[in-house]
Amino acid sequence: MKIKSLLCGMALVAAGTAHAQDNSDKPFNGFKVGASAGISRTSIDKPVAGEKAELDVSKKSFDWRGYAGYDIQTDSNIVLGVEVGLGGGGKTFTQKVGATNVSVDPGRTFDATARAGYALNNILVFGKAGWARQHFDLTATPTAIGAKPVTTKIKESGFLFGGGAEVALTPQFAIRGEWDRVKFNDEVKRDRFLFGGVMRF
Repeated sequence: MKIKSLLCGMALVAAGTAHAQDNSDKPFNGFKVGASAGISRTSIDKPVAGEKAELDVSKKSFDWRGYAGYDIQTDSNIVLGVEVGLGGGGKTFTQKVGATNVSVDPGRTFDATARAGYALNNILVFGKAGWARQHFDLTATPTAIGAKPVTTKIKESGFLFGGGAEVALTPQFAIRGEWDRVKFNDEVKRDRFLFGGVMRF
C-alpha cells in the first residue's frame, strides 16, 4: 500500500511538473485579462454651427483600458488572438471658436481586435487591427448674453490598428506596452500609448 501511494504521489508530481513545463514553453497561450494605463491624444477638426472658424484641437490626457481575450501560441511560436476592450476615453477639453466656447467630453470607448505576433522565448512582438467605437459630448456655448449651451452627442466608429510587445515574467503574468490609432472619420482621430499587465489562466 505504501509503495502504491508513493507511486501515485510521484505520478501526480510528474504530471504537475509536465503541465508547468508546457505552460512555460508557451507563455502566450490561453485565456487572459489585462489592464493598462497611459496617454491618449484626441484630435478633432470639426465645423461649429454659426461660426466661420472650425474647432481644431489636439489634446493629450490620461487614459486606461481593460480587456479580455484568448491567444493561441503555435509550435512555431506564432501567436494569434482576439480581444475585447473598454477604455476611459480621456478628459474634457475646451477651445474658443469665434464667439462660441466649445467643450468636448470623450466618453467610454469600446474595441474588438485581432492580433498576430511572434514569440521569442518570453518576449512577444505583435500587431493588431480591429474596430473601435467612442462617444463624444460636444457642448457649444455662445458668449452672447442669454445664449444657452447646446450639447450634441456624437457616436463614432472606425478602424483601429497598432502594435506592441509583451514580456512574460511567469507562465501566468506578463507586462505589456502598446500603441494604437483609430481614425473615426475625417474629423476625429485618436492615438493611445498604454502600459500594463496581463494575467493568463
